[in-house]
Amino acid sequence: MFTNFVKSARQPTKEIINQIKTTLLNSKWHLEDESLSSFKAKQLFVTIQSVLDRPQITSEQHSGSGSTPPTSTTSESSTIPSATSNATTPLPITTIPNFNKPNPLPPGYSLLYCNPLSHEFELSRDGYDNYHAPTFQLTDYFKRRMWLSGEFQFNVENKLKFGDSIEFQETVDRVRFLGFSVGGRNNKEGMGQEDGKGNKGDDDGMIICNYRRQFNNQNGPSLTELRSFGYLNSIYQTPSKASLSSSQQKDKFTSLNPDHSKPIKPSKISNLRMSMLTFNTHQIHYDLKYSTEVENYPAVVLQAPLLIQLILSFWNQNSGIGSDMSCGIEKFKYSICSPCFVDDLLSLNFKRVDEDEGTGKKMFMVWIRNLTRGDVLSLHGTVYLA
Repeated sequence: MFTNFVKSARQPTKEIINQIKTTLLNSKWHLEDESLSSFKAKQLFVTIQSVLDRPQITSEQHSGSGSTPPTSTTSESSTIPSATSNATTPLPITTIPNFNKPNPLPPGYSLLYCNPLSHEFELSRDGYDNYHAPTFQLTDYFKRRMWLSGEFQFNVENKLKFGDSIEFQETVDRVRFLGFSVGGRNNKEGMGQEDGKGNKGDDDGMIICNYRRQFNNQNGPSLTELRSFGYLNSIYQTPSKASLSSSQQKDKFTSLNPDHSKPIKPSKISNLRMSMLTFNTHQIHYDLKYSTEVENYPAVVLQAPLLIQLILSFWNQNSGIGSDMSCGIEKFKYSICSPCFVDDLLSLNFKRVDEDEGTGKKMFMVWIRNLTRGDVLSLHGTVYLA
């Protein structure tokens, strides 16, 4: 075994919970003088376009799934093939944008940079980084972890640019223990029921950690990224038909007609490339045996950063906002509702909506549906323009 970490067979005591909270809330990871390489960005662009440009899905196949067929692929249809292209026809290759210094990073590309540099023995048994996880004395108090939600807050007056020298810091904003008995009081609100996403809460509970990733360049604050992770003591359970039906009834995106929609099918190569680019060795993203036999998923799980970048790139290429890849985005906020798996048929969607009543900002709703797993909502978010 590559690590000394072990999984706990029991809940942490009140004292251990308090120790975990104190340790996490007082921890930080700091990095300086990280120059933002354009080569990694080019690799990410090719990874994403390999999915977006792939013409293996016809409109008939897509519309037969019960979802809206694609209306458009991009404003540059001459360089990016449509989803209905003949597979035997030589495909035009999307030209890699000018990712050289001092051009700004496209939204989401910061996911490539300032990721942990953990030695193998510092990782959890699931292969993921443990430096900001709820652990105590080389013991994991969870069986699996999930990427729940996040937010990108862009400083439009000081965008991250290729070649920038970066001062980066990651901290833990909040730690919550849900469904744990603490001090004789049981906090089990919302636990014990299947939620339609494959997560069945039980007496083992869930730990939610909120992370803040701050990117400053030579001119000051440039980007703040927020992430929320869930740490569960239950393995994945395939949602029942009843729970899926209940979840779909609450899904406001079911009846929403997108401005643009595109079917995609991310492959194991796409997933593996994203794992390598983000230095992510979480075994559910490449090891079929671990994913299915240890955590009980039906297949290899698609990376959250891959889904995030796919929907952002699809929106960026089709929304007509801005003349460069950095566009005029001020904030992107998202939630991940259910997992997607390698070779699942997904649909990328976005729709322009009315201006925000509070700020007057223009907004787009974006979402991903999993057509293979019952046309369930997998990710939804909002893009706010500056």
